Amino acid sequence: MRRDLLIAAQKEFLKLYPDGFENPEMQVHVKKHKIEKMHDFAFESFGKEKFEDFDKVFQNLVKTITRASVVSIFEKVKFRDFAKTMTTDQKLRITDGLYDLLHGDKKAGFTKMTDVLIEDKLAKWPILTVIPYYYDTQGEIFIKPTTVKGVIKMFGLDGVVYNSKPTYEFYELYRKEFLKMKEIVEPCVAPENGAFSGFLMMMVDTEK
Repeated sequence: MRRDLLIAAQKEFLKLYPDGFENPEMQVHVKKHKIEKMHDFAFESFGKEKFEDFDKVFQNLVKTITRASVVSIFEKVKFRDFAKTMTTDQKLRITDGLYDLLHGDKKAGFTKMTDVLIEDKLAKWPILTVIPYYYDTQGEIFIKPTTVKGVIKMFGLDGVVYNSKPTYEFYELYRKEFLKMKEIVEPCVAPENGAFSGFLMMMVDTEK
C-alpha cells in the first residue's frame, strides 16, 4: 500500500474541505445519501430475530436495494423486476444467504446470494454488498467496481486483483486493505466506511 500517497491525498482533501466530512459542502453530499436512515432501517429489518419471518425479510431486502442511492438505477430496476418473478425457493435461498452473510458463515451466505442472483445475471458487486454495508457501516464495505479498480491501482494494493465476478475471497481481501487505509487517515476523513469510500472515489477521479 502506498501510505505516502494516501497521506498526500488526505492533505489535499482537507485543504479543500476543512473538517473533512463535517464541512458544510460535504454535508450536502452526505445528506443526499441518507446513510444514517438506511443504516437504521437495515439494523431494524435484519436483526437475527427478524429472520423468523422470511417473507418480511425478503420484502425489506428488496426495499433496501431499490432505495439505495449508491446502487445504479439500472441495477435497481433489474433487481426489482427479478424480485417480482422469484419463486418461493429463490426467496428462501436469498434470505437464508443474507442471514448467513450478516450473522453466520459469511462466505456461505455470500455464495448463496450470488447463486440466486446469477440466475438472472444480477450477481453484481453493488447488489451483493449494499445491505451488509448499511447493516454495519463501520465494519463492512460497499463495492463500487470503478472506484475499487481505481483504488487498487492508485494506492498499489499488493495481491489485490479485481474480478468482475463477485467472490467472497476478493471481498475479504479488499475489505482488509480498505480498513487498514481507514486507520491511517483522520477520523473526519473516514467517519464511516461509505464516507471513506467517497473520499477514495474523489481521489481516484482526480487522477483520471
